[in-house]
Amino acid sequence: MKDARIVRSLVGVAIVASLGVFLIACQRESKPDAQTVFEQARDLINDGKYEEGLAKMRALVDSNPGDPEIQLRYGQVLMASGQPSLAVWPLSRAIDDPGHLVEAGLLLARAQSEAGSGIDAIKTATRILEAEPKNEDALLIRAEASLRENLEERALEDLDRAEELGADESRVDVLRLDALLGLGREKEAEALLTELASRADELRSEDPADAARLCAAIATFTFERGDVEGAKKRFDDCLEEHGMDSAILVQAAIKFFDEHGEADRATDIYERRFEKNEDRLDLRVDYADRLQKTGHAKEGEELLLAVTGKQKGVWLALVDFYGIAGDIPKALNALEQAIADSPVEREDWRFARADLLLELGKIERAEEALADIDVPAHRALIEARIALARGELDRAIERFEEGIRLWPDNPDARYLAAHAYERKGDWTKAASHYREAARMEHPHYLSSLALAGLQRDLGDMEGVQFLLLRLTEQRPNDPLVAEKLIQYASDTGSGELGIRMLNHLARIRGQAPHAVALAAARVEQTEGPEAALAAIDKSGLDVLDPAHAEALESRIRLLVELDRDDEALAYLEKAQTKTGDSARLLVLRASIRRAKGELELARADLEKALALDAKHVPALLDLAGLELESGQKERAAKHYADAIPIESATAKPEQPNQGKAVIALARLEIDSGDVAAARTRLRALLDENPRQGQAAWMILQTYSEGAGSGLDDAARRDLALRASVFYRSPAAVDYWKKLNAGTS
Repeated sequence: MKDARIVRSLVGVAIVASLGVFLIACQRESKPDAQTVFEQARDLINDGKYEEGLAKMRALVDSNPGDPEIQLRYGQVLMASGQPSLAVWPLSRAIDDPGHLVEAGLLLARAQSEAGSGIDAIKTATRILEAEPKNEDALLIRAEASLRENLEERALEDLDRAEELGADESRVDVLRLDALLGLGREKEAEALLTELASRADELRSEDPADAARLCAAIATFTFERGDVEGAKKRFDDCLEEHGMDSAILVQAAIKFFDEHGEADRATDIYERRFEKNEDRLDLRVDYADRLQKTGHAKEGEELLLAVTGKQKGVWLALVDFYGIAGDIPKALNALEQAIADSPVEREDWRFARADLLLELGKIERAEEALADIDVPAHRALIEARIALARGELDRAIERFEEGIRLWPDNPDARYLAAHAYERKGDWTKAASHYREAARMEHPHYLSSLALAGLQRDLGDMEGVQFLLLRLTEQRPNDPLVAEKLIQYASDTGSGELGIRMLNHLARIRGQAPHAVALAAARVEQTEGPEAALAAIDKSGLDVLDPAHAEALESRIRLLVELDRDDEALAYLEKAQTKTGDSARLLVLRASIRRAKGELELARADLEKALALDAKHVPALLDLAGLELESGQKERAAKHYADAIPIESATAKPEQPNQGKAVIALARLEIDSGDVAAARTRLRALLDENPRQGQAAWMILQTYSEGAGSGLDDAARRDLALRASVFYRSPAAVDYWKKLNAGTS
């Protein structure tokens, strides 16, 4: 579904964001007074009667779709009912009217931030500040959105400006505390926390929302001082004291319990929020999503299906629910129900319907659905997708080019076109489209990363630096961008940059264990495993903490490499006493036991890991490796085959599928003489990830040289180029040189 998600974004409105349309009922009445209806709706919502309050506004909106005042009021009602994601749609329409820019804009920025779209909230607040540079509320909203995006330095700049303008001191200080904690400036944070704690009672009565945020900050600070148990108690006390109404507090508590092996407590928070307001669709959806993520998908599905006759917007939630589960038939059925129940014709839903049909391989039905898509650019893009599904690369490229001609500033279309060119092997055209998308005022993230990766493989390190630094300006606290810069520093020998970016990565919330693991890998490369182990220990990170599993894995691997297997096992057992068994820890223990030669114990650990998580790819790969060592090739092949669709489904556009299971299974097939199956499998991987050079090299090696080999010169050169550039084995590089020299 990766390409599907990207393509749906081309029409500019995601399915989830469209939920609000279903809240516009079909009734047609005489136009009532907007202010009166709004006040009635607001009163009902204040009394907890959310559905009744929303119903008051629906007919008014439906009969006045172009009235910005009514769109604003509808957005206010949705916000009051605690449904910020649904409020985005009407407020986005209201803000286009100059007379409502500030009022609607402030509410829209708040809605975007609370709905999890911090970057959009920053853009909206900036738009307001361009019109009113001294708008304190816009500065504070932008600061809060920046904090949600881990942009603490930017948040502090806005808070300083707001303070100079005379903004409420308590509100500024509570936000400043979040920023200081995020930046690791503990002394300043502790001083401010002490001051705020002395004003806690006053804050509680004057601003309950900020009091709840302060409570969450105190709990977080308690943890960061090393008192995990104290933090757990503090979060429990905060929830008891402030209830479930503070989104900031609830999200902080959920994140904390999840990261510290208390998933059931986090799930309980979702359940309690939902049970308090069962009429709120967003809380029902949140709880259902949580149930799905924790292995209780059936209960989550039933929770959503229970209100299909009452809340039509739930069908779109079910589209996403089934999409995440990979159940495309059910996702398509839910979308069909949503379309059938909607009083409004929406092209983006028809666009998504065609896309889902393509995901199911129903190309003819997708073509039929194409007839309902009116916008020429949208038609061209769907036609391109249909051609790709048929393997018609030239046709797909032609339709992508037409879509781009009609919509030249659409970076997503350029990204998809570039990927098609990569599949074809036209790297110049691919780079051109990536470059155009990366050059836009707001650099396209995926295109920038794709182009940076391509330039790195081609040795253009100056181009890599330019792209990554430009992305850093846009997303300074993006962990992947920071990691790419660390990689760039390693490639170019820029030690100072590498250290600076490692320190920066460590300060990004949740990234400290990853930074420690990366730093250890760098030290191991230059100074060996003993020095790398010392670097982990000197970091001060508690690698036994459940939230720091990646650093623990790094330390265990180094101990095994140093033949200190018993020490590694004892250390891991300490970690297990804190968290109990998990698939990740069991796989780690299996690796130690395998190094000690205890193969049956290792097998037992891996089988137990799969019993806990049947889709744990490392467990499947390691178990397949054990089977191979035991001569059980058929069992190994089954485990590899089980891992292949999981690897594909969990890959992301910014981190393409490397196909470890595909490579391993294809090697088994080649060894057993089933070359045709291996080629088919490897070519499918190349279609998914055109830069998988090892797959290209393996295909190439299955063909003989000269005429009659079954591989024409163009195909041979294409595979050799991919292998040479993206795999870089000495044999592949030499082969490419020979082809170019005309001696092969």
